[in-house]
Amino acid sequence: MNHSELLRLLYDLEKPILQRNDWAALRVSIADLARAAKALQPALTVQDVEKAVGELRLDGKVLLFPPWEKLGGQRPSGTTRDSRTQWELSDLANLNGQAPPSWRRRKVFLPDELPGWYLRSRTAELTRLLATNRERFGLSPATAHVGYELQARSRPERVLGGISQAVARLVAQVNSGQFSRAKNTKALAEAIDVVGKGLARSTGVDALAGFQERSWASVLESLFDPNASHCATMVTAGVSSGKTNAFALPILTLIVYRALCGDGGANRALVVYPRTSLVLKQARSQARPADNEAAPFWRRAGVRVRARLSARCVGRGAGVLGLLSGPVRRR
Repeated sequence: MNHSELLRLLYDLEKPILQRNDWAALRVSIADLARAAKALQPALTVQDVEKAVGELRLDGKVLLFPPWEKLGGQRPSGTTRDSRTQWELSDLANLNGQAPPSWRRRKVFLPDELPGWYLRSRTAELTRLLATNRERFGLSPATAHVGYELQARSRPERVLGGISQAVARLVAQVNSGQFSRAKNTKALAEAIDVVGKGLARSTGVDALAGFQERSWASVLESLFDPNASHCATMVTAGVSSGKTNAFALPILTLIVYRALCGDGGANRALVVYPRTSLVLKQARSQARPADNEAAPFWRRAGVRVRARLSARCVGRGAGVLGLLSGPVRRR
């Protein structure tokens, strides 16, 4: 049983306690967790579960509580180790910010023996704190309204060699005359090749999901195929599935193609996001293939592509990411 599966099991044991708003009982004994884990995987031992709990503590996923009634007021024995994920300020005297802050790893206490101890997930602790804040304002805890479910996140499978295969298929469509609306099919085929090789170099792997290739083809068909039955493309996928590349590939292809054709001098594509934080993340993501690793491919085509973050916001908290292309300046 891996750590994610053990954490899911802990969530299941905590859920009925949370739904009762029973904060005093919001803890699960390691013995109960071990019994539940053994019921699913009989080969597991209590020591296996205790070792995994220690790893989860170092990762900041759980809190540990000693059996004070058995300790009789004595301090539990154990060691202090550095957290793997949590940091804290090391210069508390500098809270006024006169100098750049320095950070250190938070210290985590791990007991020598875990039998009799209890644990609580970080998610359960966050729910408890939210409920406590609601109670301070005279509101009911309403933890039943909290979406307390751990759902497995699956990403569409990336096909090895997928970028090369997608480029070959799209170039074949161009050469067959399917994209006859393009005024310069040679430039379109070169733009597809440049963008594909640029993506492969920037990511370090020649892999692409099926829906990313379909999105790339769908947008190009709507623009250049006179027999296309659609004029727009919508892509829906889960978090971290690769939606950015699904629309960035046709965008980059189009602006490189237009630059190769000498259209407009500088070509721009705007992408609107619901939150400014997403714009910052995507600006960094798109700057990688646009400016750095893929630069030799843009130069081969005589094109310079760059990502620029717009200083303006559209609506409340929304932002705009601009992708620009233009001819390379010869010195």
